Amino acid sequence: MKAYISLASFAWLFLFSIACSGQPLPTPSTQELLILHTNDLHTHFAGTDKHGNACNTEENCQGGYGQIAELIKKFKEDNPNVLVLDAGDRLQGSLAYSINKWPGAKEFEKYLQLDVATLGNHEYDEGCEELSKYIRNSNYKVVAANVKIGEVGELKPADVVPYEIRQYGNMKIGIVGLASDVLSKTSPSCNNLSFLPPIQAAQKAIDNLKKQGVSLIIVISHLGIERDIELGRALKGANIIVGGHSHKYIGEGSSIGPYPFILKEADGKPVLMVTTNGLARFLGELRIKYDQNGDLLSWEGMPIYLGKAGGEKEITDLIQKNYKEVKEMLETPLFTNQVDTKDGFDACRHGFCLTASLMADVIKEYGKDK
Repeated sequence: MKAYISLASFAWLFLFSIACSGQPLPTPSTQELLILHTNDLHTHFAGTDKHGNACNTEENCQGGYGQIAELIKKFKEDNPNVLVLDAGDRLQGSLAYSINKWPGAKEFEKYLQLDVATLGNHEYDEGCEELSKYIRNSNYKVVAANVKIGEVGELKPADVVPYEIRQYGNMKIGIVGLASDVLSKTSPSCNNLSFLPPIQAAQKAIDNLKKQGVSLIIVISHLGIERDIELGRALKGANIIVGGHSHKYIGEGSSIGPYPFILKEADGKPVLMVTTNGLARFLGELRIKYDQNGDLLSWEGMPIYLGKAGGEKEITDLIQKNYKEVKEMLETPLFTNQVDTKDGFDACRHGFCLTASLMADVIKEYGKDK
């Protein structure tokens, strides 16, 4: 009993002496992390015009890869704990992509310094053989827990993994991917590719990560905002969802809510949901502090409006090089639309657009005699 009192007294005196010396009392380990994220870039290398279409040059355009690359480079120079994520649909959407396909996209992507990404529906557009080449030539990890790849086929099981583990300080974080599962509706078939239910697939990956001592779990998803909300409320152990596919803005003035949008997961803990409206117009910036148990202690952030296109010189040079080929394509018109209204790739996703209507009429007329 006397030994117990002596040890207790010693411990109390030790803590008291630290407090009197002005040194902070011991606290559980905490870690800070800056998450930068993009989604639905759609090869808008030179930026986006006022109607949401990909620009061919940076002149009179907003955002673009040059702006994103320059910002990410600066953030990484100023902060050692930066994670750069992309939530899918990096491919398809510009004339430069139509000419050079994924090899051309890779020339731009290497300047974005992505760490981990998942698959959107447009990554499958050229078929799984080309998708496999695209992934193998990436300087980042591609994750998708809901993708099931057979042993025989163009896409290989090693191309896509369920999750990636990264370490910051003495803590591990896990990044789980959820790919778009609408392949059969939009893209050439892949003979050995199928999809698992996303909630069950994500939960299995999270459980595996927790067994490996991972503190923080981030899910990057290309399922769309409505399904991401369902996901955030159903999962146990997820901390953050970085979404894509819906092209919806979250932040000041949004009808959806503030950035980050806060959900409650199955165990009642907060889940932060973030996304941007895509097309290289914003870069998401989320700063968090978390502890070794994976509990979020604080968070702040915003989608950064990219403003006038430009920035990274190497990207400007690539755009100018590509424009020579694009210009030749533009000088061979199929028809001209002189109406100043919303039209093109983004407008046609959300409702009526003139070009789609004209193309439908042309196809209808062509088919009459067939």
